[in-house]
Amino acid sequence: MRNSWLSIKKTNIWVFLFLGTLILLLIVSGFTESETKPTPLDLSEVETLSKVDMGWYTLERVVDGDTVIVNSLEGRERVRLIGIDTPELARQNRPEECYAQEATNRLQEILSQNSQLRLWSDPTQDEYDRFGRLLAYITIEDGVNVNELLVREGYAREFTYENPYLLQEVFIEAEQEAQDNGLGLWSACVNSAF
Repeated sequence: MRNSWLSIKKTNIWVFLFLGTLILLLIVSGFTESETKPTPLDLSEVETLSKVDMGWYTLERVVDGDTVIVNSLEGRERVRLIGIDTPELARQNRPEECYAQEATNRLQEILSQNSQLRLWSDPTQDEYDRFGRLLAYITIEDGVNVNELLVREGYAREFTYENPYLLQEVFIEAEQEAQDNGLGLWSACVNSAF
């Protein structure tokens, strides 16, 4: 039992170090490009990261700007996008927050144009949040990271829940660019609480 625990711990350390190095390389390479594009997150060719690749899913529906319901051969999952937060739609005596419908519509637009969605877990985060939603990054068929795209376009803000996630610095940079350029909610919701 003790040897298997040590083996798992060593494996997790190597995976974490490899992911950290990969993310650092993605961040550094992003500084050399003049255009702002979401970071590709297609890690499928990296054998040691196969545990973070949760596979391909199809979209059932968009719940709001940061939550979707997807289907796979294993069943149905309610998914919360890691590292982002979008304004809330109106629910149970709560008014709709500024830019909530726009964020929801944008996520619907992105995902409905792609027949397959690839989900990725993050080893620094829990598998599920406190509401039972699967935590994941979503990439579309061309490898674009949807979570980051929503932040970069100003439909979402960067959001860290308890522990930093692997792409946190990338998302913080994307948020700053969106703010600096007054994109989306950063111009529409200037006087809003969100």
